[in-house]
Amino acid sequence: MKTAGKRFYIIMSVIILATLTVIWGHSFMPAETSAKESGTIFVFLQPLLDFLFGEGMSTEHFIRKAGHFTEFMILGAELLLLMRGLVGVGVRAEDAAKDLSDREKSGREKGLYAIVNAWVAGTLCGLMDESIQLFSAGRSSEVADVWLDSAGCFTGVLIATLICGLIVRRKIKKTVKN
Repeated sequence: MKTAGKRFYIIMSVIILATLTVIWGHSFMPAETSAKESGTIFVFLQPLLDFLFGEGMSTEHFIRKAGHFTEFMILGAELLLLMRGLVGVGVRAEDAAKDLSDREKSGREKGLYAIVNAWVAGTLCGLMDESIQLFSAGRSSEVADVWLDSAGCFTGVLIATLICGLIVRRKIKKTVKN
């Protein structure tokens, strides 16, 4: 493996660990501390939420659920980038000369593998998140939150997949022209 590749895996791993530290750190918070934090964020965002959804239509509960979704959306995108690197999704200059159908088939298989693994890993992290709340923080743990975390993760995986796909297509077109 090249040094740049190793550096990428190390950097992505550190970023993912930092994200999990934030996510799981919130889960270790006692219910009162978590509620206070959500309340502070709600007061800060309330003018924007009132503008977007109508006055009085948003709640602190909405903020907590949106926080779950957003944290796991970010994690999903990070996991997808790591998985893509691990399975070798992308286009190298020497691969551009290959028949386009072979290259696309191989890329799709690797891409699907990266998508599924990133989503499963993120969903397992959501399960761990709820387990932490249940056993260590004395807070409620809800299956619905695991589903919300999984949906957030899948959204992040899809967004990252679309962006990576656009970059790869651009790279293929540029390489084939040259």
